[in-house]
Amino acid sequence: MNIDNQEIPEYDGFFFLPGKNPKDLSLNFFKVMNYETGNPIESTDIGDKYHIAMFNKNPENTLIPYCFEAILGDPITYIKNLTGTYTYGCVLRKTENSNSWFSRYIEQVKNSLYKIYNGKVYE
Repeated sequence: MNIDNQEIPEYDGFFFLPGKNPKDLSLNFFKVMNYETGNPIESTDIGDKYHIAMFNKNPENTLIPYCFEAILGDPITYIKNLTGTYTYGCVLRKTENSNSWFSRYIEQVKNSLYKIYNGKVYE
């Protein structure tokens, strides 16, 4: 698989970040150790199920996290549709043990953002 003429590595998930230019979106792919994730679960013919976390600011400049699960046929295209919205977050394939990894990620991000935004992070 490739994106914008770049080869995409095999991945368990990826982080996405807006660029300085509204048309830029950075995708950073990662693998999680097998003992930590386990086998994919709740997959369908359409695609695998993913944990998704998105963070965006509201008009009052307060950061709002959106966390959900979804079956995605093409998670990269799904996230690329957010280009220009200044949304950032993480997509992680749902597996037998992925809930703990994803929960830790959400808590770490919320704790970091809480400090950055002076306590203005909505749950």
